[in-house]
Order: sequence, then structure tokens, then C-alpha cells
Amino acid sequence: MEKPAIILIRNAQRFDFGGGERFPVFVSQAIQDRYTPIIISRSPRLIEYAANEGIRVVRGLWWSNQQWSGIRLALFPVYILWQFILTCWYLVAFLRLHPRAVHIQSKDDFIGATFAAKILGITVVWTDHADLKHIWRNLRLWYKNPVGKWVYVAAHLANSITVISRSEQSEVTAHLPKHSQVKSRILMVNNGAPDVRDQYTTITGGAFTFCSTNRLVRDKGIGEMITAFQQFN
Repeated sequence: MEKPAIILIRNAQRFDFGGGERFPVFVSQAIQDRYTPIIISRSPRLIEYAANEGIRVVRGLWWSNQQWSGIRLALFPVYILWQFILTCWYLVAFLRLHPRAVHIQSKDDFIGATFAAKILGITVVWTDHADLKHIWRNLRLWYKNPVGKWVYVAAHLANSITVISRSEQSEVTAHLPKHSQVKSRILMVNNGAPDVRDQYTTITGGAFTFCSTNRLVRDKGIGEMITAFQQFN
């Protein structure tokens, strides 16, 4: 019997390739005994990585322009056209691949892939890689952040939205209206990590080394980390 398909969608800038971009491959490996995972992405590095791990990949659509603020708001009708094209593309892809569920993990796809999936009656799950707390800023100001407002509308169609920590859940929901129905769809699912409590060592003296396990880029808060570490001196 053929296993039902699950589509995982993740896009990012070409220079981004960290845990969030590897995540759909990890999920695919975890579910492939019961399902047929299919990753849709435009990221060359994710496509290569998934293919090397034996995961089926479909090259999707993605627009590298992710900033729609300031003077670029005048071009927002172009973004609406882009979302129409993206939704149509996903409609065709879903009709061809027949997924049981769609797992979406990037901003533009939160809109286009969600609308396409719900038109076809497909279950939709979002995973937030620490993006929604930025995407949903200024939701209550009518003249700001039209893309974020559109993502918020699409969120009402998602069956569930997973975040990776309680702090992330708190930051995301802080931008939502007080009685928003979207809050009931947000679930906290911790990132997995091995239990290493039996490996703790008490430091009694000598030098202490601070370390960071994330990529050394500004968006990961390296500057804030260095400032925090310096306060221990």
C-alpha cells in the first residue's frame, strides 16, 4: 500500500542554511516509515542536502525580496500579484502530489500554500522558526505591515501553528489582538535535545569559556551575546 504524502515547505535566502533549513529534512526522516515526505523549496543548499539524504524534493517558487516597508509599500500591488501566482502554483503542485497534509515554514508560503491547501481541503500545519514575532509587528496599525496582516489572515486557516519555546510563544502572541482566534491554534513544541544532566561539571576555579552553538551572523544576536558575556567579567 502506498504511503500517504506529507509536503514540507521551507524557503530562505541563499546565504541562510542552519537548523531551520535542515529542519524539514529531520522531520522527513522521522516520519518516512509511515509517510512519503516531499520537500518543496527553492533553496539550492536545502535541495542538495535533502537529495543527499534520500528525501524527494520539488523545486518551488520563491521571491528573494522579503522587505515590503517604507517606500516599497507603493509596489504592494506587485506583491498581491506574486501571491496570486504562488497560490496557483501550489494548487497545481498539490493536485499533482495529493498530500494528506502540508507543513509550511516560511513567510510567503504561509500565505500562498495555505490558501491553496485549504481550497483543496488539505490539513495545514505551520512551524515558526522565530519569524512570526517579526512578521506580526504593528498588526494593529492599519497603515503598516500589509504582508504581516495577510499572514495573520492566513493563520486563521491553519489547523495548528507550532512554536519552539514558551518565550517564543509569548513574543508571538504579544502582537495578536486580545481575543484573537489564532492564539488557540498556537502550540508549543520544544526543540529536541539529549538529556546531559549527568555530564554537568562544577567549576571551582580557572578560566571559563563561553560558547555559542548558532551560526555567527548578526540576525542570530551575536552582538547581544557578546555584550551579555562581557557583563560577567
